Amino acid sequence: MTSTLIVRGGKPLVGDVEVRGAKNLVSKAMVATILAEEPCRLRGIPEISDVQAVSGLLELHGVRTDSTDRDGELTFDPTNVEQAHVADIDAHAGSSRVPVLLCGPLLHRLGEALIPDLGGCRIGERPINYHLDVLREFGAHVEKRPEGLRLTAPEGLHGTKLALPYPSVGATEQVHRLHRPGDRRPSRVHDGLAAAAGGRPDPDGRHLDRPRDGL
Repeated sequence: MTSTLIVRGGKPLVGDVEVRGAKNLVSKAMVATILAEEPCRLRGIPEISDVQAVSGLLELHGVRTDSTDRDGELTFDPTNVEQAHVADIDAHAGSSRVPVLLCGPLLHRLGEALIPDLGGCRIGERPINYHLDVLREFGAHVEKRPEGLRLTAPEGLHGTKLALPYPSVGATEQVHRLHRPGDRRPSRVHDGLAAAAGGRPDPDGRHLDRPRDGL
């Protein structure tokens, strides 16, 4: 993939284009596979840098990722999810904000999440405080350390009602990943439902509750 796209017009466009899955959904759907109890398969995955970054982060956390003989298809086996070192996560993610997406699923599976202390990105300052506030509302404790952020849920996660002060798509999706009332791991998930006001649901966010269905 190149970083520059040059378009010279003046001629009618003719031909076929294969449309891949939604780029705004793919990284979230990949992260959501951590919550699965069996291997998942995602199809129509677009060729974007976030896919490589998330695949590497998932592998650091014990999720086995493999490509298949079908173009744009990946499989994910979350059987052996484990905690990764913050330094490895930081080195792999670079300036990406993807690690914050791992917090909810890792709190479910392991009761703990370690991520670098993230900030803005190329399009401007975009702090992750909305994500952290949502996690706190569900019972998570956030501890800032020199190497990054450590999140724990010593009393387990619980249902809550919250009002987001800003219509953040990412924070709304964080609620989606935390809301798992049918999960069969009661010691690691919350014991009630979630209701959020002021959220900004992305059109693709509805798929986060069922990542096995693909893109």
